[in-house]
Amino acid sequence: MRQAHEPEIWGAAEAALHLGVQQQNLRTVSGLPDPYGKIKAGTLWRADDIKAFAQEFNARGTRLTAEQRERRRWSGQRKPAQKA
Repeated sequence: MRQAHEPEIWGAAEAALHLGVQQQNLRTVSGLPDPYGKIKAGTLWRADDIKAFAQEFNARGTRLTAEQRERRRWSGQRKPAQKA
């Protein structure tokens, strides 16, 4: 259990979900905050750092917010396919 003085820590899966990118594409995101640490399982970030970065990152393009992605995920909605 996390203590009050300890930061909330996210791995790549949580960070990618919040940013609206696939986990394997996370390393291609420019300007990603410095990691909090690294372990054998992967990189760790402070959740607050990712949340703050996500506001700027999502403002740059037409990405969905974390809340919109969650609603879409649970409602079964998918983005319509774009025609070439």
